[in-house]
Amino acid sequence: MAGELADALIARIDTLIRSRLNAAISSRLAVSDYVAPDNLGIAAVQTKTDLIPVEGPPGAADYTPARAALLDKLDALISSRLAASDYTTPPTANAIWAAAARTLTSAPSAIASIQYGEIFFTLNSAATLTIAPVVTAKTVLLFLGTTNADTTFNLALARLFLVDSTTVRAGKWNDGGNGTHINFCVVEFT
Repeated sequence: MAGELADALIARIDTLIRSRLNAAISSRLAVSDYVAPDNLGIAAVQTKTDLIPVEGPPGAADYTPARAALLDKLDALISSRLAASDYTTPPTANAIWAAAARTLTSAPSAIASIQYGEIFFTLNSAATLTIAPVVTAKTVLLFLGTTNADTTFNLALARLFLVDSTTVRAGKWNDGGNGTHINFCVVEFT
């Protein structure tokens, strides 16, 4: 009986091997359908999983420089954390929008400084005014207008220049001899 069982098993194995090896070549995966494995992605995952100890608690050999850098972040004193008594619960969005007055108390500013000035000069001349230092590459000079008591010549064109980081120069032709006031604003951006 054992011999018959062995013969039957051998015959079955032979049939399976022959049927598998005799498959048509067209049933195999076409070269154009092959997708190469993501070796870079696999390597990135392996880099992370290599940090995990194989078994048991980590030993000295498990503390690679990468792992040590991560562990250093966990070594903060508990006393350095915010005490629960110092925490202030922020208002909800609904509470802010329901408030009668909303004031923006802090926001990043694109403006480093704003300076207003007025330069006065007489009889076809020019004058300068010293301002607080600014970075000229990040600064604009805004002309805010002129005033002149002599209406006959008040339409003459005024000129305004940022000479350097601390000097504004103004001038105007034909001021009629009564003097001209030129107002300006210097805006320095961050």
